[in-house]
Amino acid sequence: MSCTSVNTKTLIGSIEKIIAKSAEIGYSEELFKELKDDLKYVSDKMTLTEREALLFALVMDESLDGGVRFSNLTTKLNCSSMQLLSFITELDSLEKRKLLKSDSRRKSEKENYLVPKNIILKVKNNETIEAKQNETMSEKEFFDEMSDIFYDIDNEREIIEAIELLMKEYAHLPFCAAVRDLGIPKLHYNEKLLFYTFCDEFVNENSEDLCERDYLNHFNKSNKRYMKKMLSENRCSLLTNKIIEGKNNDGIIDLNSMSLSKSVKENLFPNFYISANDCNCKSLIPSTSFVEKEMFYSPVVEQDVNTLIQLLSKENFASIQGRLKERGFRQGFACLFYGSPGTGKTETVNQICRKTGRDVMIIDVSKIKSAWVGESEKNIKNAFDKYREYVERMETTPILLFNEADAVLGIRKEGAEKAVDKMENSIQNIILQEMEQLNGIMIATTNLTNNLDKAFERRFLYKIEFDRPNTEVKSKIWQSMMPNLSSDNAMTLAKKYDFSGGEIENIIRKCEVESILYNTDITLEILEKLCNNEKIDRRQSATTKIGFKQ
Repeated sequence: MSCTSVNTKTLIGSIEKIIAKSAEIGYSEELFKELKDDLKYVSDKMTLTEREALLFALVMDESLDGGVRFSNLTTKLNCSSMQLLSFITELDSLEKRKLLKSDSRRKSEKENYLVPKNIILKVKNNETIEAKQNETMSEKEFFDEMSDIFYDIDNEREIIEAIELLMKEYAHLPFCAAVRDLGIPKLHYNEKLLFYTFCDEFVNENSEDLCERDYLNHFNKSNKRYMKKMLSENRCSLLTNKIIEGKNNDGIIDLNSMSLSKSVKENLFPNFYISANDCNCKSLIPSTSFVEKEMFYSPVVEQDVNTLIQLLSKENFASIQGRLKERGFRQGFACLFYGSPGTGKTETVNQICRKTGRDVMIIDVSKIKSAWVGESEKNIKNAFDKYREYVERMETTPILLFNEADAVLGIRKEGAEKAVDKMENSIQNIILQEMEQLNGIMIATTNLTNNLDKAFERRFLYKIEFDRPNTEVKSKIWQSMMPNLSSDNAMTLAKKYDFSGGEIENIIRKCEVESILYNTDITLEILEKLCNNEKIDRRQSATTKIGFKQ
């Protein structure tokens, strides 16, 4: 198979060249001349000076092995200690930008520098890393750093010191102000550690009810015993002040079911909090969490998606809603994405969120339904109530997503007598009513094509059918996911196999596995073999009978 190499610079590629050339030439004017293009690429991509880019690359080279002492960089640059000292300013700048950190788990390693895991991931994904002031940084970035602290530090007091420093750096955030109002900074460090553990687990692990093993995970052996005793005897101030709570069984606190109290969660995490018991849906997913991905559509679908993006852009959405309000029309927008599996419906929602800067609240239909009479209806109502709170509270209206909503968009059952049928009809009636009153943005995705209830069809203002890609689009998808694939081979595969974008992605993922396992180049023959195995052959011989042999 003919594969054409692509001469596109990446952060990883440029950093590898910087590391290799530094070892070969050493610190000199010639080094900067030789690395001019790669240093400029890293500098532009990460908003750095060329000297900062050089220092960052050298530290990153050692980061996966535990980091490197600053003094040991003399070896990597083949320079004197005095020459290395000229990089102190760059070191401080990279630390302030959180692009480097000191591994301070032990006193003896205060000079051990490494690149944080979240930055390594951004470099690996070739993401642009812009310089930000702490005042512009989000709560998500704050909690990402808190997660790193819990992961990297194993000393209780040092964890609290690191978090308190973080709280000072991000003092402008509403979370930090709410923590101060709760009086957390005045507590003993053991109680502080317990409180921040609950916060970290709630935001970063999406865990509300924690068992003893989880919330005491960062305590040493003696302090675990002490805190367990304090909690069981209800003498912990977090309990007495109702900051955390546990199930009360005849006056005894159940230590295997502890959580932040509902009022505290609502106060601390207005943009995160959704009670799993109340709404049975996921928390808001930030728009910044979606990675940019190139999408390929037919011309009609592309035009419809672009129209929707324009509508939901921050520049247009408010004025459009205002105009509709003046005319006496409903101001909410309900959209339906329907079509075959793997045609990009869900990923399109992700990209719309990313491009319009809108967070998304996902409704898990399977969790909405309950075996208890009336609970399902209560769950769906609570979910819409929570979404309304977000719309009222947040500056940018989030998107409410019913993903894979086949179970609630089907034709309603007339004269339903079974309890299950009655429950499903009730859920559908609630959703229809909420869509009439919608003041935000709702998107539903479904594989249904012929079984959509007419009442839903009327209430969806925009309906976009995601059809299976034609040959030209399939060829583009193949080359997008496998850049070294020649255009002729991409077209050959596109013509031969009627795959959706999701199925093509499956094959590319299996190619990566084959390449790693067998250390071999992927040929057209291997690709066709993987393509042939992708579809399950459901054909069966007419003479074949299933059952026991007579």
